[in-house]
This record gives sequence, C-alpha cells and structure tokens, in this order.
Amino acid sequence: MIENTEILLEYRSLTIEEIFRSLSLSPNLTLLLFIGEINRRLGMRIDYETAYREVINEYRFSKYYDKEDREYMTGFLSMLGKSDVSGQIANCKLYKEFFKTKLLSLEKSEEGKCKSIGTLILGAGIAAAIILI
Repeated sequence: MIENTEILLEYRSLTIEEIFRSLSLSPNLTLLLFIGEINRRLGMRIDYETAYREVINEYRFSKYYDKEDREYMTGFLSMLGKSDVSGQIANCKLYKEFFKTKLLSLEKSEEGKCKSIGTLILGAGIAAAIILI
C-alpha cells in the first residue's frame, strides 16, 4: 500500500481522494479492507483526517493489527497531503522501511517457531519409538 502510494505521488501527483480511489481498485490490496472504507468515506465527503482516524480505530479493521502497527499507520496516513510531493514521498520511504523491517522480524520469528515444532515432532516420534520398544 505504501509503495503504491509512493508511486502514485511520484509519477502521477494524485490528490488524497484519487490515491485512495486507485488503491481501493488495486487487486493486490484487497486484504487491506481499511483502504476501501477510507475511500468510501471520502466519497461521502467526510474529511480525510476524520475518515482515516475513525477507520484505523474501528474494531473491524484494527483487530488485525497490533497497537504499534496502528500507531505507525496513523502516522503515515496523517502526513499524506500535509507537504509537497517530495516530502510525502520521503514519508512513504520512511514508513515503508519500518514495515519491511517488521515483516522481516515476523518472518524470522515464524521460521524459529517452525523449527521448534519440527524438533518437537521429531522428539515425540523418538519417544514413541522408545516406548514401543
């Protein structure tokens, strides 16, 4: 989402409403339900700041993200439209790096869990073999 926003700003200089319209139509972002909801509210003429704050804090959207994710996403969304295009692009780069770092950390954590489960299964198999002997 952030990378797409960066591209839309850099190459097309779209407004916030146009960015969310474009993001909501992207098949790659269908799992990010809050994008469509922000777009829907912008279409109802709700001001952008109210729209994104309400959506990010609503349970049906926030239950998938932890508190830190919500804070960073709020920080990212709060900066859209508040500076020139180069400032907004710099904001995209900053938040994109944060989320990449978090994703890598989660992937490493999951790898560790998978290895632990594999070790437990192997240990259980050996224990069962010993008991049967």
